[in-house]
Amino acid sequence: MSDPCYKDITCPYCGYISNEPTAWIDDSRCPRCEKWMIHKEHNLLEDELKSLEKEYEIRRKNIYKKYETKPVFKMERFK
Repeated sequence: MSDPCYKDITCPYCGYISNEPTAWIDDSRCPRCEKWMIHKEHNLLEDELKSLEKEYEIRRKNIYKKYETKPVFKMERFK
């Protein structure tokens, strides 16, 4: 049996397998390709995370546009 404090994680880009302590799994980079190695339970790659960040930015901008104040014309002010 393997030690419960350590888990094997695989780099999704180059296939490098690393036996890291579980406390450092989220923060580890692959020693070969220098990209983030993500544990299988998270199941998100760097590209997917970037696309989610872009989608979030677009949604946030659309919310700000929705609630922008519009200019009021002079005739409407005096009514």
